[in-house]
Amino acid sequence: MDLSTRPVVSAAEWEQARQELLVREKEMT
Repeated sequence: MDLSTRPVVSAAEWEQARQELLVREKEMT
């Protein structure tokens, strides 16, 4: 994923994706 060529994702979308990752990691442990 090349950030220099991709359209910038909105901060809200990025934050949501990051939160989902954190939740998945907690469920795995």
